[in-house]
Amino acid sequence: MTMQRYPWFQEAAKVIFEVAKDMKDCVVCLKVHPIDVPLDVYRRIAQRLGATNVRFFEEQFGELLAACDVLIGGSSTTVLEAILMGRRTICINFTDEPDRYPYVADGGSLGARSAGQLRAALDKVFSPEAQEELEAGRRAFLERHAAPSADGEGSDTFVQMLLARLRREDRDADFPAVLPPSTIRSAD
Repeated sequence: MTMQRYPWFQEAAKVIFEVAKDMKDCVVCLKVHPIDVPLDVYRRIAQRLGATNVRFFEEQFGELLAACDVLIGGSSTTVLEAILMGRRTICINFTDEPDRYPYVADGGSLGARSAGQLRAALDKVFSPEAQEELEAGRRAFLERHAAPSADGEGSDTFVQMLLARLRREDRDADFPAVLPPSTIRSAD
């Protein structure tokens, strides 16, 4: 769970802690945004709720993200990082305002605007029957927003696209798009 500086995030954290405390085999790892309220605010919320399965972190986000099953966050680049790493994500937005990024609208993340929707999203994330659908949504999101790098072959794909374009321009132009090696002179 990653926090940002939204006025409703403490309420969202409370909902997440309440939902998670009833889930067996669940540990919530909370990482706050650098300009959010102090971590102790969230510690007190978890303590008041009796959520003993919550851990708090100020660092090591990369390691936590690599180890997590699901990332819950707001409209944040951490959601994008999780999608890129193949993690399931739930984008929370406890307001009537639209999401800042199209993580939910474009299929990369499940959305949750209430405690009930968060519970339903967590159920879906952990449902074996939903995995194919969730992965298809994640891949469609990446194809739209991270292509051609979504397959991990970004550099090779870029070079091939560039070469194809240069060949096309060379064929269509009165002059070559790339100078033949014999025309290039050394600066010596």
